[in-house]
Amino acid sequence: MTNSPPTVKRDALGEMSGEALLRLAAQERALSRATRELVTQTDEKALLQLIPELVASLLQVDVVALFLTSEEEASTPRCRVIGLRDGVRLLPPEEAPTDAFATETLKRREPRQRRSWSAPEHGGRGSALAVPLADQDRPVGVLIVARSGSEQFREDHVSLLSAIGQHLALALALMRMRQDGPLRSEVWTQELFDSIAEGLIVVDARLRTTYLNPAASEMVGLPATGALGRQVEEILKLEDDAGQPFSTEASPFARAFREDRAVTLTAQIVVGGRRTPVALTVAPMREGSGPAAHAVGMIHDCSREKEQERLRTEFVSIASHEIRTPLTALRGFTELMLSRDVPENVQRDWLSLMNQEAVRLVALLEEMGDLARFESGQISFKPSPVHLSDVVCRVVRLLDGEGKRAHVLLEEVPTVMADADKLTQVITNLLRNALDYSPQEQSVEVEVARRCLARESGSLVVVNGVSRPNGSHDCQPAVSVAVRDQGVGMTKEELSQAFQPFYRAEASQGLLPEGSGLGLAIAKAIVDGHHGCLWAQSRAGRGSIFGFCLPQSASSLGEGTA
Repeated sequence: MTNSPPTVKRDALGEMSGEALLRLAAQERALSRATRELVTQTDEKALLQLIPELVASLLQVDVVALFLTSEEEASTPRCRVIGLRDGVRLLPPEEAPTDAFATETLKRREPRQRRSWSAPEHGGRGSALAVPLADQDRPVGVLIVARSGSEQFREDHVSLLSAIGQHLALALALMRMRQDGPLRSEVWTQELFDSIAEGLIVVDARLRTTYLNPAASEMVGLPATGALGRQVEEILKLEDDAGQPFSTEASPFARAFREDRAVTLTAQIVVGGRRTPVALTVAPMREGSGPAAHAVGMIHDCSREKEQERLRTEFVSIASHEIRTPLTALRGFTELMLSRDVPENVQRDWLSLMNQEAVRLVALLEEMGDLARFESGQISFKPSPVHLSDVVCRVVRLLDGEGKRAHVLLEEVPTVMADADKLTQVITNLLRNALDYSPQEQSVEVEVARRCLARESGSLVVVNGVSRPNGSHDCQPAVSVAVRDQGVGMTKEELSQAFQPFYRAEASQGLLPEGSGLGLAIAKAIVDGHHGCLWAQSRAGRGSIFGFCLPQSASSLGEGTA
């Protein structure tokens, strides 16, 4: 089976908004907790009842349904448990209905999304998302969630539900193992655990390592052949959050045997001086009714969550600073006017400054709200046939009415299905930046073409916040727009952060009145919603090029890719 947690590539974390970082960090923490609860369950009925509660808490859905296959009908999943807003109901196998959507998902072996789905014994609902479950490539079942309304599930919802599904398949496999009687050596083979992204270590009652999967092997820096038979504390060197090694008695594996229960804690794995933060759950496993003969430890690498927490803290700090600056000015002027007699002409000047700061604060809050809504999928797109050349010319007339600075190069391009108003917002942002950061005597060039203009921009381009060699990017768009200036430019390091909220390149600071620093982040969210890509190329002191490429059709504008 394939474990696919709800992740974003590490090199893309920096470009995410605070809203997205908060959401992703919360999903990671919740998934980690859900995993521990699932794999430590020993009762099938309790496990089935737990699933809807966990999924509903993670995804905020109206319906959760689990369809499982049987040995007799491996290709026909039947509903075993359904969770609705008014409770959870277990369905006996003989009463469990089948569902065409579940069967279709199981056969395709990939997540599926539908705009409408009727839950068993319940009325019609809005959109539904289904992910298949598999154990050693054997179909186990299908997990389906549904919610009312027209909003579609996002890509991170698909990844999150897939991860839950794979951990659920593992929990079901572990439960079958417990029910099969004495543990057999073949149970702990690569066929069951090798494809799991979490680290797994199994020890016997004498705390000797009997199995570790490739993920655990990588975490401890040892091949499986070099770890088997050794004491677990020799291969898994743990420190607590204060940096102190665990004693033998305090080892989570020793505690699991001694206390006869699952033990969960956070720690650091130390390998060659490098410390990796982890969440570790160790559960004892019995052979029949006797004492626990083995314990299985699941290790979750928390490095990504720590990085997300750092970025979240950084985002909150910057946002607080941006909001505090105009508020400080407003408070200062009001306190002065209240504490002393101020001449009327001075009052007018101060009120003018206060108004400017108030306008700036409102604009900042509106843009932060826009970005949050884009990231959460709460802004709808209104696709219609759009001729991008017309949009570009309209924006140029608006920002450079006399046509003295902005020069337009137009190529015959096809009409695209897009949201004209939101693309106007993107082009306005790019052109305004180019005009503002260029000397008054220098011109700015805006080009519209049907080829990928990013390939012509330079030796290195940043696409959606990720640096790429020029030749590696060719999206073959229906239409591409590039805005070229001869302004202050940016270094490679600055360019790689250009799409981050609130980021301002060092060379640009002090040149203009403070802006929100959210324009490019919002532009990226809009282009992403059109399934296109926003790219940039720049050199310090030699100007910048910002542009985007769009596909011709956007029939699923703003929707996920499930």
